[in-house]
Amino acid sequence: MVLSDEIARKVLTSAYDTGDATNLISAADAAKGTMYQVTIDRENAQSGTELKSMSIGNTELTINDKNEITGTLNFSQTISASEAKILAKGHFATFELSDYAKLTDGTVDYFSDGDIEGDGVQDTPDSYNNIGDDVTTSTSGYWGYNNYKFLFVRNNDADQSVTVWRISNDTASGAGQLDTANTLIVEAEDRLDDAKKTSSSTYTFKLNWAAPNEEAEISSFKIGNFNGSIVNIAGKK
Repeated sequence: MVLSDEIARKVLTSAYDTGDATNLISAADAAKGTMYQVTIDRENAQSGTELKSMSIGNTELTINDKNEITGTLNFSQTISASEAKILAKGHFATFELSDYAKLTDGTVDYFSDGDIEGDGVQDTPDSYNNIGDDVTTSTSGYWGYNNYKFLFVRNNDADQSVTVWRISNDTASGAGQLDTANTLIVEAEDRLDDAKKTSSSTYTFKLNWAAPNEEAEISSFKIGNFNGSIVNIAGKK
């Protein structure tokens, strides 16, 4: 209902406040307003299960027709097995899914760039329903969502392969391998419809790690408007 200015002012100034009937208006005044009926049609839940893209920092990964997530990570993006319980070594992935789908490993859900609310701000990693973070109570809009990073553990094999872990804090219980080794699942929007079977697709990480860059040189040097020269003299620069 849209009320005229006169009637709306009465409501806002508590002219209709009678104790038990706060902000109620008379039938006569209501008749002066315009009543609209809102009709919302429900669309069927979407069934898209595509992982369209994924990157780790500046490293773009490739998703092939076998649903394999492939690519070579920089050495600095990977860790040794002994570092697999250090939160600071983890990475949020940037990814795009089918509309309204979610990315999970069967137990843990993942958010692109670690942004739970979708407001462009990275949220704190945790496994405690965001208690103590910006979302603190069960009445908050995103209470109940955990926020995990990925860890990329180097394997010392001929392929220089990578095993993918998840981590939410620096405790032993906060880190571990994915539910199924190196596997993620995209679940469609129809997961929210109890009358339908959830549509899903499985994706498998097939990652490698690059050897560390051993170059230690300055390629350019500048102070203000002065461009310096780098000269190699007797093995010294």
